[in-house]
Amino acid sequence: MTDRRRSIERLLFWVPALALLPAACTTGGGDDGDAALAALMSDGDPSAVAPGAMTPPPPLPPPSRFCPSGDCARDPLAFWRFDDCNTLSTQLADTAFTSPISHPAFRAVSVACVAGIDAGAIQLAAAGDIAYAPDQPDFLFDHGLTVAAWIKPDSIAGLQTIVRKRFDGSSAFLLAIVGRKLTFAVQLASGRFASASAAIPAGTFTHVAATYDGQNAILYVNGAVAAKAQAAGTLAAGVGPIFVGNDATGRQFKGIVDDVWLNTLAAPADVILGLTCIRKPPVVALTPGTTPPTPPGTPVAFDLAITNPNGPSCPVDSFEFFASGVGFPLQPDQFAGVLSVAPGQTAHATINVSALPGGPTGPFPFSYTVADLATFNLQASAQATFVVAAPPPPTRTGCAPMPTAPVAPGGYYVNGNTVCTPDGRAHLFHGVDRPSLEWSSAGQNLSKGDFALMGSGPGSWNANVVRIALNQDFWLAGSPLADPSYPDTVSQAIAWAEMAGMDVILDLHWSDQGVLGSCVSTPTMTCQQLMPDATRATGA
Repeated sequence: MTDRRRSIERLLFWVPALALLPAACTTGGGDDGDAALAALMSDGDPSAVAPGAMTPPPPLPPPSRFCPSGDCARDPLAFWRFDDCNTLSTQLADTAFTSPISHPAFRAVSVACVAGIDAGAIQLAAAGDIAYAPDQPDFLFDHGLTVAAWIKPDSIAGLQTIVRKRFDGSSAFLLAIVGRKLTFAVQLASGRFASASAAIPAGTFTHVAATYDGQNAILYVNGAVAAKAQAAGTLAAGVGPIFVGNDATGRQFKGIVDDVWLNTLAAPADVILGLTCIRKPPVVALTPGTTPPTPPGTPVAFDLAITNPNGPSCPVDSFEFFASGVGFPLQPDQFAGVLSVAPGQTAHATINVSALPGGPTGPFPFSYTVADLATFNLQASAQATFVVAAPPPPTRTGCAPMPTAPVAPGGYYVNGNTVCTPDGRAHLFHGVDRPSLEWSSAGQNLSKGDFALMGSGPGSWNANVVRIALNQDFWLAGSPLADPSYPDTVSQAIAWAEMAGMDVILDLHWSDQGVLGSCVSTPTMTCQQLMPDATRATGA
């Protein structure tokens, strides 16, 4: 008879006895409870369910840990979230990062990647389904133990391994469903056993955890102490992997497992309660949602409200807010910041937004994104709209009875923002452009009737000013493109415009860049300069 068969037979013999174990017990060597626990802890050949799981760890001393809290009892040695579970790989990352040693876990190919209570999870259903973490030099539990997980069992019937640490054909500890109860059992170096049990539901996510500090084995359900057993000693030591969801004798958990948390020290009760925290994305809002039309340069105070929707088992979290969609012409006084918010509470930040002068007008949506710094991918955004008011129409100052400013040729003068006529009336220019004299020295289709259609006669456009574009290379005698009749052609166009009741703006539209004749008589941007140069100033 093989050792595996003997262990299975002993297990089957003692399962009825396990159902009779009290909710919390400590057993000594030689009694029925001790034998029942020995059978429960016994394990078979891992090669049947997890080939390669028994690879011994490298012979290295355990390295020093670096724990963010400053107390390694509060930080995991290994934390398998299972969020990286995917069809491309069977490896599952350890996300604790408190040791120089990585503690990867592996799953059987048939183990499904599913949604858990906290992002991704694994689901065990087939007979061969198992996940395991190979033994590592720092899997030493002589100073204590914490093991925790979220589980959703399909049922609570039978004997189902949740997490156990194997050694020498047995286990140093296990967390399992036994006799329709959650059971935590430890095997001590002295050969004694201890266990604690508590009720657990099926078909719903439940957080389960267990600690051993050398004196007490404590079982937690949903962050609260559910059972306790006194047992002084040290956990039995030996080489072997961490099994999740199954073991070497096929005592399989069927359901979903998420967030397995492991430490080689007993975590305090508040840490266990904190592990039940399932963070949710923040709830954010910007008020007001839309501003009234607001002139550029006038700030509007927006209230950014950040609500922490997490449950009471979660700690105070820090939330970073940052401008994720603020563009021209808007200018906020805060592009980013951080607020601390307790669970169920709302904190506020005031963000003053204004529009830059000289920019476009109208409605401009903008947004801020808020991220939980504890889990940065938990984000939410809020949007508001800043309406930039159009500039008001200029207020006319009117015309003074007597000119107070220099009078231009023709009698026009300016008073404030009003152009005035010689007789003191406000004059509003309604202008048109008459092109062609910049590219043709003779102009195109210039005639008295042409200007009459622009001016104030019957059927005309009612313009009272016309811009006539000019080309210096047609005017200046030193230019190879000079046309002696060009000044007369321009003068005739001016006369026709004035006969049609229009004022005339002469525009030096085309000019060279200091070389007379370099501006050819075809439309080109090179013939348009920002300002007249020395050639134009002296030659005109």
